[in-house]
Amino acid sequence: MSYTTHFLKFPDQDVFDAVASEVGYKFTREAQLDEDGNVIFPSSTFYSTNEVSGPGAIDLVGTIYNNDAVYEGFDDQGMPIFISPATPIDGYHVNICLRTDALLPLQFSQYIVSPAPVTPFRTFG
Repeated sequence: MSYTTHFLKFPDQDVFDAVASEVGYKFTREAQLDEDGNVIFPSSTFYSTNEVSGPGAIDLVGTIYNNDAVYEGFDDQGMPIFISPATPIDGYHVNICLRTDALLPLQFSQYIVSPAPVTPFRTFG
């Protein structure tokens, strides 16, 4: 079976969460408590394509950084001396991998990175 990776960029995680909820890709489990009200398992959120698009995967990449951190020289232990951090690339990045015969829900269409990255920051296996 072959798969297609869809590279998406949202303004922030809240927008992604809203769209993922709308299409049925976001799930929340309530905390499980014992008979005394103590938390056995805390509440959790997870993402899955299974219910809507079948087998696939969702990679919450998040913030991606440029390769522009500045280092200058080396300290007495041979480690580079840090001057300034890498700058973030705008957006909250998510990769969704679906079977080639499955359609990405239309609600994601405005967030597709086009053209797709030639050298993606992260990929699936």
